[in-house]
Amino acid sequence: MNRRRLIGGLLAMPLAAVASHLPVRTVTSRSLRGPSTKLKVALRGPFALVVQPEYEYRIRAFVPTQDGHDFWLNHNQQTGGPFHFELMIDGLHPAASIDLNDPAAVDPKFKPFLEHPPRWIWQDYYVTFDLPCPNNITFDDYTHAAFKADPATKVVLPLNHILEYDVTNLTKVRLRGYETGNQLPITPVGEWPQFDIQVGLPHSNPDPTGDKATTYHNSYILPCFPDIKNKELQAIYPTVPVAHGKETDGKNDKGTDVECKNGGLLISFPF
Repeated sequence: MNRRRLIGGLLAMPLAAVASHLPVRTVTSRSLRGPSTKLKVALRGPFALVVQPEYEYRIRAFVPTQDGHDFWLNHNQQTGGPFHFELMIDGLHPAASIDLNDPAAVDPKFKPFLEHPPRWIWQDYYVTFDLPCPNNITFDDYTHAAFKADPATKVVLPLNHILEYDVTNLTKVRLRGYETGNQLPITPVGEWPQFDIQVGLPHSNPDPTGDKATTYHNSYILPCFPDIKNKELQAIYPTVPVAHGKETDGKNDKGTDVECKNGGLLISFPF
């Protein structure tokens, strides 16, 4: 049976509402206490992020297909799949909206990968995250790439999406895993509480040239948005990515066993 279908309003809702076939709950009040800290959601790997203005600017982040990738959550490898997660608003103060063209809210280096397609084709994704509207979207690791439409021009390719949230009560913050159960944030020494999420090739199957990541972007991510033009990648140039402001050996420094030289796609749907 062909399960590919044009995404509709139901599939754009939070996962909890989809699962129960109930309307999206509209948040009418939030804690009056000011934020006590920040929460960081780090999506590292070949994620596409879809911002949904019609649904309180909620974000659906997904990796289309497994294709030899590993999936790690807070440094613990997850096996099986597909996986569906939802960041609950309890303990958070989500932003009311986010302007993808505002450099104070979204790092302008995402600009070459920012698109507003009229169609979004739903697939049986390998990993899906449903997230409330963040305050900011940035990254802490990047390399360079070129598009087939302009192979002579290199652009910055963010290798991850970092979403930042205000926290009102950290003890209530949880990531609901529909297959794995609830997950709590970790707090590395000297850093904000966070959910560290990685999808990528294991070090036993590396991609030093970026060819696998290029093929994945063109063959699996872009077909989810068939009206996007001129964004097929010619090549990814993993020439010493930068992580946390310092040069690295091209591998993510978060302590897991995965690496991926692909990321950056940012979608507004509908627009």
